[in-house]
Amino acid sequence: MDRQDYIHASTRIRVFEKRLLKAQQLQRLVQAGDEKTFLQYIQESDYGKDLQNVQRPEDFHRAMDANWLFNLKEVMEMSKDKEVIELLAAKYIYHNYKVLVKETILGQTLDNLILELPNMDVEMIRNRLAREDQRDLPSPIVQALADYEETGDAQRIDLILDRSYFQEMLKKAQDLGEETFINFVRLSIDFSNAKALVRLKAQGLEYEALDDIYTPGGKIEKEAFKRLYKEEPAVIYENLGREISDSTLKKAKGLYESTGSLAAVEKLMEDSLMDYIRERRWVTYGPEVLFGYLLAKEREIMNLRMIYTSLIAGIEPEKIEERLRDSYV
Repeated sequence: MDRQDYIHASTRIRVFEKRLLKAQQLQRLVQAGDEKTFLQYIQESDYGKDLQNVQRPEDFHRAMDANWLFNLKEVMEMSKDKEVIELLAAKYIYHNYKVLVKETILGQTLDNLILELPNMDVEMIRNRLAREDQRDLPSPIVQALADYEETGDAQRIDLILDRSYFQEMLKKAQDLGEETFINFVRLSIDFSNAKALVRLKAQGLEYEALDDIYTPGGKIEKEAFKRLYKEEPAVIYENLGREISDSTLKKAKGLYESTGSLAAVEKLMEDSLMDYIRERRWVTYGPEVLFGYLLAKEREIMNLRMIYTSLIAGIEPEKIEERLRDSYV
C-alpha cells in the first residue's frame, strides 16, 4: 500500500467530515419534542435533501439507508487498494450473508433488509441457494447453513457469521499491515467476547457451549474466557480488563455495578472503539481517514434513527440522551 495514493481521497473526506452533525446539533434534535419538529430541524442539515417527502417512519429509514449507501459507495470508490475496500465493506457483506441465510431458512424474500453493495451479486447467491447449489457460495454461508441443519438452532446463525466476520477482518487488516486496523479489529473481538460471555451466561448457557461462542484473534485468551464463566458480570469485566490491561473493561465493572445495565456497558465499549479511531483522525492521509469517516457516518445515522424512533415512542429527552453514542466530531 502506498499512502501517496490516499492524498486526494483524504482531502475529499475532510470536506465530508465538515458535514457531520456536531454534538450540539444532535442535542437540538433530542430536544425536538416530536417527530415533526425533528424533521423540521434536520432539514437544515446535509440530510435535508434526502428527507423532503417523509410521510411515514418507513420513509425516514429508507432515506437513511440511501444516504448511508451513497457514502459507502463514494468512499469505496476513492480507495486504491482492494484490501482497504474489502475492509470497509466486510461488515455490510456479512449483514447480507445473515439476511440470505435467514431467507433460505424461512423460505421468504427479505429484500427490505438487503444492502445493495458494489461487487456483491446477491441474486447469484439467492439463485444458488434456491437450487441448493453450493458451488461458489461464500464459505461462511455454507458453514452457517450446515450448522443450522445439524442443530436446528437459528440463534447460532449470527454467532457463526459474526465469528467468521471478525476472523476475515483480522486477516484483511494483517494483510494490509496497518497497526491502526489490526488493533481496532482485535479490540472489537475482545469487546465482542466480553459481551457474549456476559449475555449468554445470563441466558443460562451450558459451559460446554463456550467453545462455540469464543472468537479467537483478540487479546483475551480462551482459557481466561472459560475460567470466568462462573463469575458475576462485574467480576468478569474487571478480570478481563486486568487480563488484557484494558481500561474500558475495567470501567465496565463500575458502570455495571451502578446501573445493572448490560446495554450501558455495551454503549461504553462502542464509544471506546470510536475514541480509538477518533484519536487517529488527524493522520494527514491514508486509509485510516476513509475508515474513520465511514465509522463516523454509520454512528451518526444510528443516532438519528434512535432519536427519531424514540420521539415517536414519546420517550423523554433525558432517556434519549442516555442512549446516544459518541459522535466523531
